[in-house]
Amino acid sequence: AAGCSLSSVMLQVLLVPALAAAGVLAFPGRLRAALLLLPTALYPVLVGLWTRGDALAHLGLSSPVNRNYPVEFAGHFLPVFGGPVTAVLGCTGLLALAGPVPRAGRRFLLGWIGAAAVLYLNPLSAPLVMEQASSPNIYWRVFFLLPVPLLLGLPGALLAERLEARGSLRPTLPATLLAGALLLLQVPLHAAGIHRSLELVFPRFRPDRCLNEQVAADARWIAGRAPAGPVLAPTYLSTVLGVVDADHPPVAHWPEITRTWMGILGRPEEGILRGAAARALESGGEAGLPAVAGTLGRVPGIRAVAACPEALRGGALERLLGENGFSPAGAAPNGTVLFVR
Repeated sequence: AAGCSLSSVMLQVLLVPALAAAGVLAFPGRLRAALLLLPTALYPVLVGLWTRGDALAHLGLSSPVNRNYPVEFAGHFLPVFGGPVTAVLGCTGLLALAGPVPRAGRRFLLGWIGAAAVLYLNPLSAPLVMEQASSPNIYWRVFFLLPVPLLLGLPGALLAERLEARGSLRPTLPATLLAGALLLLQVPLHAAGIHRSLELVFPRFRPDRCLNEQVAADARWIAGRAPAGPVLAPTYLSTVLGVVDADHPPVAHWPEITRTWMGILGRPEEGILRGAAARALESGGEAGLPAVAGTLGRVPGIRAVAACPEALRGGALERLLGENGFSPAGAAPNGTVLFVR
């Protein structure tokens, strides 16, 4: 499925037992209903089994893709929860559970947190989870299983209920603004993390990595008109194509990711070539034309190429594409030009 990455498959499979355990704890008289959650993991389990053999062959603990990532629990826990704002908000949410929360809701949230912690998020089970499910480079995402958004919203919800009972919601506005300011303050403080970064992506901090509507619109337009198969596209567009449509896998991703994975497959030079070709389709310049030509010659099945208008200035890139059998097929809503053959 489009956008169903190995990370999401792994998280879905791990989440179901935690939710089932929380359901049994919160609603002990409805064991059958809680157990009905288990079949919902069937699809991601099948996908995970299908990819497991190949993934483990390339994602072992000694794999280059796991290089520089910690293999112990603390190395992932501290970057995720080490920020002071995260700790304060998390503790506030846990303390709010002692308030006037329905008993079943309290038991469900505590069961959810407890099951995730006992099964996956502790120093004893972390190495096994890394080895068999997540690999070290994405173990930090296992913390996404925790119901952090629910806990962060709980104190505000309880406060709003109490103020509403008194007939006034005006005091909630300053509290909402304060909470928003604290979250925004956390972004630059918490950007540094494992290996390079654990980023909270906001447009003003990393506009090139945002799934903004303009890029998504061009990606959908290309996916609707390009023949099925690999697409050679600028870097910013390549990262979106695989999310919006599964029939048009990008030839290149972010340069460092492309180099790493092609190196794992024993073709490091091709990884460098693909990254240079994607950059040439974005910024242009005759220096990048050999990379485009080399990629078209080495990667089989490419039937579509996307390029920025800036890269087409001077006509050299369009002539090269024409020599390789590509012809213009129109321009996307925000200017990206599609070539097909």
